Amino acid sequence: FMLNPLHKDIIAAANQMVCELEFLTNQSQKNKNKLTPHQKNLYFSGLRNLGWVFVSTKRLCKKPFPEKITAVLAISFALIKGKRYSDFTIVNQSVEAVKKTHGKKLGSLTNFILRNILNNKLNASNDEKNSIAKWNAPKWWIEKIKKDFGNDAEEILDINRLHPPMTLRVSDSSEKIEKIKNELTNDQTKIIKLGPNSLGIVPPYDIRLTRPFKNGQISFQDLSSQKVTEFIKPEKGMFILDACAAPGGKTFAIASRFSSVNIISTDISNKRLKLLKLDLIRQDKYLLSKPKLLAADLKIEQDKNKILSMSQNGFDFIILDVPCSGSGVTRRHPEIPWNRSIKQLKKLVELQSQLLQNAWDLLKIDGTLIYSVCSIFKEEGSDQISKFIKTNNNATEVQNTLIKPRVGDYPELTKIENSYLGFDGFFYALIKKNRIEQI
Repeated sequence: FMLNPLHKDIIAAANQMVCELEFLTNQSQKNKNKLTPHQKNLYFSGLRNLGWVFVSTKRLCKKPFPEKITAVLAISFALIKGKRYSDFTIVNQSVEAVKKTHGKKLGSLTNFILRNILNNKLNASNDEKNSIAKWNAPKWWIEKIKKDFGNDAEEILDINRLHPPMTLRVSDSSEKIEKIKNELTNDQTKIIKLGPNSLGIVPPYDIRLTRPFKNGQISFQDLSSQKVTEFIKPEKGMFILDACAAPGGKTFAIASRFSSVNIISTDISNKRLKLLKLDLIRQDKYLLSKPKLLAADLKIEQDKNKILSMSQNGFDFIILDVPCSGSGVTRRHPEIPWNRSIKQLKKLVELQSQLLQNAWDLLKIDGTLIYSVCSIFKEEGSDQISKFIKTNNNATEVQNTLIKPRVGDYPELTKIENSYLGFDGFFYALIKKNRIEQI
């Protein structure tokens, strides 16, 4: 539903796209919360058509131009594809958006590009079939996925273009899942039971307005992230560290399942920990164990000692969900391939290695570290763990699991309905700390 003239919604959505593409994280989230549903739709549609714009503008223009115009064009291309408005309206309102933000000269350039796309259907079709446009990712990103996944690469790239799944985790100590499922169901939406404590929403709607969400019985958490509870079996009184914890999905999944365990949740960001604390208040009634929160940087020795002081000479389990490229969640965040680089990936791999080593120092003998990334790149997953095992003779890899992005596969649902379900791409590794025998 559109409240503003179309050009105003295009400007708002384009500004949000620029925030994401330039990695202005704090400003981005603040602005995103202010977008209307129509503006959010334009924003996501624009992000999913960036590749097509880059291919077309490279053919039509000698020089690249400002990201704000690229963002407006991406939204315009999405509108042309969607056929919701007349071609005249799309061109007119897109040009108006650019004129208001960048002046008449660049407005004329926008007009030229859009007219060319509309009047030369064959060229536009060829542009759209280009691999960068087809899979909405830069060439290096596409080549990397093809190198790592071979015959499975195209399926992964195709899945990443779909609408992301909305998956809910139902607290273990909550009411029966069937009762919650029935309460969330409405005339427009199907609620699918995905597991003993998981529900899928087809198509998604604003669950935050429902009683079960407000009461803390349900929370947003992808199936891949929920799997963390399958990898630990803590006994009462054990100490669990959730390092890099915010926004808290894994902390709450563990706290709502295991009673009388000591959970310490740390994060480098005070701001993110405040959000975790707010969610802790929302879910408090359904947590079997109450996490303690601490702002700390694993790379700083003084902070490591603070974390250690909250345990009994070390932790029995450590969950280390490190910063990563996000290559497993591009279905959820289509801006990711465009605001990452090979150089940045290399720095992330170095940071992951450092955090892994520092977290290892806090683990008890016979304890288990669960390393995870929402990435499907080998450097951040299996290669990272192999390197760690080689340099630590007291480490044994117990298990590693790569979860590829995938859609739902429920026979009772249509293909479109299944496309609203599935898993994010994820990697887990379980590493046990051994006692080094003295010779």
